[in-house]
Amino acid sequence: MRKIGEDVTETLELVPRQWNVIQHVRERLGCRACEAITQPPAPSYPIARGRAGPKLLAYVMFGKYGLLLPLNRQSEVYQREGIDLDVSTFACWVGAAAATLMPPGAMSSQPSASKRMTVCCRSTQKG
Repeated sequence: MRKIGEDVTETLELVPRQWNVIQHVRERLGCRACEAITQPPAPSYPIARGRAGPKLLAYVMFGKYGLLLPLNRQSEVYQREGIDLDVSTFACWVGAAAATLMPPGAMSSQPSASKRMTVCCRSTQKG
């Protein structure tokens, strides 16, 4: 017998949201002869020293501005899924992401605002 065609049936299924922790492993290499240590650079993140990936930041920003979902409700939704993030962490992420997305000259009048946002994001994250 030989193939004369095929029928394809497509079904739309809902896959529950999955949480993944992505680890970037950077090996340190040492030279025995000259005792020099080298390591590849760390990957760039949307928020300096932030632990949120770009997709998570986009999802939080879309929830806040696209769906008009307050940050406290987003925090409650994530807690029901087993991810414990404080509302202040979300606020720091939203502020830092908004500062990242601003045009280059827009923040020149307030240079201390971006410094405060970086400190806020570092100090409020739960590990």
